[in-house]
Amino acid sequence: MLPAHATVAEVNRSWPAGAGDERYLVVMFVDMPGSTRLAKGRLPFDTVFVINQFLNAVSRAVVAAGGSPNQVLEDGLLALFGRASSRLR
Repeated sequence: MLPAHATVAEVNRSWPAGAGDERYLVVMFVDMPGSTRLAKGRLPFDTVFVINQFLNAVSRAVVAAGGSPNQVLEDGLLALFGRASSRLR
């Protein structure tokens, strides 16, 4: 994962393909269904615990499938697949 203010050098170290190379990249966003309904009637701590469990499980599944969790957005996760794949031919 890159920090919000990544430098060009950090990007080049993190992504081995050279600048200007084209590669396939798949972006996936997963959102926890029913999280608003889940939060009603629960303590905030309990809601955060359940959402964190969901995000941890999704992150592990993404990594196991060869992807990289990239960002957590409230009760959702943005993941990237194909960052290190071969260049387009």
